[in-house]
Amino acid sequence: MEHITAFLTSVINVLFFKGTSIPLPSFMHSAAEFVTDVLTSDYFPLHIPYVDLYDHNLALAIIATALPPLVWNIIGPLEYYTKIPSRLSIRPIIGVYLSGAIIAALSVLRSALFIVAIRGQEKLSYFDTSMFHATGGFLAVWGVSMFLGAYYRLGIRGTYLGDYFGFLMDHKISAFPFSICNNPMYDGSSLMHLAEAIMERSPTGILLSLWLFFCYRFGCVLEEPFTSKLYAERDAQREAERLQKLAETKTS
Repeated sequence: MEHITAFLTSVINVLFFKGTSIPLPSFMHSAAEFVTDVLTSDYFPLHIPYVDLYDHNLALAIIATALPPLVWNIIGPLEYYTKIPSRLSIRPIIGVYLSGAIIAALSVLRSALFIVAIRGQEKLSYFDTSMFHATGGFLAVWGVSMFLGAYYRLGIRGTYLGDYFGFLMDHKISAFPFSICNNPMYDGSSLMHLAEAIMERSPTGILLSLWLFFCYRFGCVLEEPFTSKLYAERDAQREAERLQKLAETKTS
């Protein structure tokens, strides 16, 4: 319990104050050391100005950014093929909320480690102008609008793997922000991190924002075909039921 309290306190301190560290399990640090070794090896083709590739916190942020899409692309198919998550949680709806809690917690951790990483890296005075401040503010407002708008349209079930647990939506959502792009929650989150990077004058933050965007896009490559399959199966089942009822009506 003390470890959990210390972890939550450190995350809050980073997100809302000026904290610079978060206690993490040893496997995260081991993975970060591996990422650092890769980034600083002679085989890594890029030398990135203003970015310290030896920074351990940068490696932690890279790993934490990839975790949420990876986790939901594991939990979703696992539920569809085996029903293990819903069995462990007794009921499918509880599985949705537990999955949502895990994904949300990982997302908060990602954002906190993002902030820790950019606070320890070099800042560009070139970004300290009214134009960049205004750009960062605009991107933040736009990103938050897209993120919260998508959350409002989807609800908890639609946001956190509800379709994998059998809670499919009746119709495709086309209202804002889905009228702007197909994945407003992902794009909104990326814009929010980019805005933070610009306002913090951090080249490292900009690169991490691009990495976040890439992770979301890669997650979509895995997620969208599977989601389309779920709805195609639901539509086929509805059509079969409609034809069966029609046949029963004719025979009667």
